[in-house]
Order: sequence, then structure tokens, then C-alpha cells
Amino acid sequence: MIAEILDRRFVLAAVAQAQQDLGQQQLRGDPPVEHREDLRDLARDALVKGSAAEADAIEQVKAEQPQLRGPAEQGQSVLEEHFAYLPQDPFLSAVQSALTEYFEEVEPARIETVGAVGERRLRGAGGEAADVPAVTRRHLRMDEPPGAPARTRLFERFSYTDPRWVRSKLSEWFTKWNGPHEFRDTDRPSVTRLAGDARLILVSDWASGLERAGLVAQRIREAVEDSLSRKQDVHVIHLGDTYYSGWRREFKDNFLRLWPVLAGEEKRVGSWALNANHDMYSGGDGYYGLLDGEARFARQGGLSFFHLQNDHWDVLGLDTAYEDHDLNGSQARWVERVVDGSDRKALLLSHHQPFSARNKKGGKLRESLGRVLRPDAPAIDAWFWGHEHRHAEYEDFGGVRNGRLIGHGGVPVWMWRTESAPYRAPERWEYRERKPGSSLMPWAMFGFAILDLHGPKIDLTYVNEAGGRYRPEDSEIS
Repeated sequence: MIAEILDRRFVLAAVAQAQQDLGQQQLRGDPPVEHREDLRDLARDALVKGSAAEADAIEQVKAEQPQLRGPAEQGQSVLEEHFAYLPQDPFLSAVQSALTEYFEEVEPARIETVGAVGERRLRGAGGEAADVPAVTRRHLRMDEPPGAPARTRLFERFSYTDPRWVRSKLSEWFTKWNGPHEFRDTDRPSVTRLAGDARLILVSDWASGLERAGLVAQRIREAVEDSLSRKQDVHVIHLGDTYYSGWRREFKDNFLRLWPVLAGEEKRVGSWALNANHDMYSGGDGYYGLLDGEARFARQGGLSFFHLQNDHWDVLGLDTAYEDHDLNGSQARWVERVVDGSDRKALLLSHHQPFSARNKKGGKLRESLGRVLRPDAPAIDAWFWGHEHRHAEYEDFGGVRNGRLIGHGGVPVWMWRTESAPYRAPERWEYRERKPGSSLMPWAMFGFAILDLHGPKIDLTYVNEAGGRYRPEDSEIS
């Protein structure tokens, strides 16, 4: 990822330029642009959304944490400059994908790697200086004229890309997004047998390509090698989201480049990947390309959902993204048949949440699984999901025992809640450790979960990007 393309104002400037270019190209007599009117409408709507939702989120953090307000003389808030902008909007994400590809393919000389992560120093509201753990070390060289105010050209004039190139990439994106990859359906996906003491390594929202996501991959690799040294059956499962928009090149650069299962290990280590909203922002093209073209994911059989099983557990990976926050095709009937027809325990995996302490979405998913989400006698013994970029545990709720949010695999967010702050029901715990090195930018730590199956029980281990294990007092699911 490139720092400027994680900047909300930079992205919105690009959207405004795209909107203007789409309006002028016909007047200039340029060749017709496929989907021109659709793209103009999407650009208009995206500007409205981008100017509101994330700005509101930043203001909320500033209200909660006054020390994070940047001094006025900086000309911009510390928050604005360092907020990692990953919007939940297909068009905005596609613009970020197009800009990244433009600079990497057309003008790579403009990209420079500066310093080390955490090297930059800023001053907070109280005047104190502090190191700021940066999101990424990759920046754009903007070639400002001598004496010009910093970043002037960056936000006042978007003239350093070829708008026709960006327009072309957005047109390609719209074709795929508006005509998504065919959903592959079955009510009886093949069952992959697990050993009785198998290890499942779960990570979500990981494929950002950032250096810190690479650290998570290294820690996962260590867990894989530990299993291999003991001849333990081991599987690595990504619960979805390849940023920005799930393009094929993003799966190559941000996913496969760092995937902790090595090429040639597919017979020794299982690799599994669930579909997610950012993966569907390009119509699922890159996601299904991964399933079809990569030997490490061959066990999944080209489907976006899967079934792992041993004598004690049915592990069901769900596609909750082809139909956003819901189950497409025969999945609901499949889950009902497996759960109701088995005396094994049920462990569900998905990208989206069945419920949340901070997000109202989840109703469609619960409605689709209404027959198995029985609050009086929960049939779902555990459910792990991502989407929200935090790590939290839930009380038994809505017919689900042992609900776990593990969306903290690779997206930088601030942890502005203190350890003593109360939890919101039905949340019972939240991981609130901050990355060392800055009080100005309290980045939450990345991490993942290790599930070691032992008969009807699961030993649960959480590991952060530094290799630290945390929450040892809650180490078992039964």
C-alpha cells in the first residue's frame, strides 16, 4: 500500500478528477467510454459518502481522545494525515486499486520507500514530540517546487496521473463488478477429513500487503512449522478481504506474496480462503482466480464455502459476501442438514458477523440460519468471523456459543479505548493492546487465532504480530 492512497482527501481528489474527466471526455471528442454515465453516477455518490462517513468516524475519535487532535499550525490534523482510509464502498475501493496500479505500472519512479516504520515524528496537542508508527513506508514523490507549501499540489490539483488510464481501469472494474463471477453452488460440498488433533490457524482481513501484515504471516509460519515438526495436521484459513478491491494483481501482491504456506506444501498443509466484501468489489474475479489457479487452494474444489470434519467437529466455512451479509445459493440448507443431522459439534467460520456490539448488520445472516440458531439450545458451538477490524469475544448470544471476532489480521486501526473502559453487551472482552512506540497514534496490534482440536475440546491461542501470546485465561472451547 502507498501512504497517499490511504489518505481520504487524496482518494476524494482522485474521484473528483475522475468525475470531471468523465464529463469532459465527450466534449473533447474522445472515444466513447463504456459505462460512462454509470461511472459518473458512482463517482458523484462516492464523493458524498466519502465526505461524510469516515469524517464522522474521525470526529468521533477526536471527541473521545482529545490528545489526538493535531495543532492548527500543522495545517491539517494528525488524525487526517495518518488515518488509514479503507472505505466500505466499491467505487472508492476501486479508485484506490486503480491509483495503486497506475503508480506501480506507469510511474513507479514516483514511489519511494522512506525511513523505517515509526521513524516520523510529530507533535501532539500538548506540544510533545513522539514517534508515529506509520501505516506504510511507501510514499509518492510529489516533486513540489522550491518554497511551495508541503502537499499543496497533492490536494489542490490532481494532475499527476493520466485520467484516461484511470478511467479505463474503472470501466474494466465496473464490468466485472456489475457482472460478478458466477456463484458455484452445491448443497453437498466435499468433506475434507481432519485429524483428531488438527490445528486450524485463523486470520481475517489480513491481505493488505503491509509490512505489519507480513509480520503476522511470519508468526503464522512459525505456528505452521511447529505443527510440521510434530507431524500435526495443520490448516491455515483466511476469513476474507484482499485490499483494496480483490483485483487479481492484489491477490498476487497482497495475498500470495505473503501467504505463510509455501508453494509445494499443499499436500502437507491445508490452505483455505473465504469470500468477503472487498473481494467482491471486483465481482469476485481475483478471489475465484485464486481458487482456480493456485495449487495450495485446490482442496477447496473451486467453491467459496467448505466443510472440514473429524469425529468430534464439523467445521463449516461460509460465503457471506457473494450476497452481502447473507448466504447465497444452497448454503443455508447445507448448514441445516449438517448441524441437524450430526452429533458432532459445529464450528462456523465466516467473514461477516452474525451479530456485533458496535454494528447493526447481521440480521439477514441470522434470518437465513434461523432454523439452527436456537437460543434455548444453541446448536452452534463456536463461530469465528472478521469484517470489523478488532478482536473481541462475545457472551453466548443469538443461538451461538463462543462467538469470536478476529478481524485484526492486517488493517491498521486505532485502539482508543482504554483497558478499563466498559464493554458493550453482548461483548465480554476486547483486545486493547496498542502497538508500542507512540501515544499520538495508538494503533491496535494485529493478530490471529490458533485452534488446536483435542477431541470435543479446542485449545485456543491468540498470537499478535510481535509473537506475543495473550488472553491465556480463556484458552479452551468445549
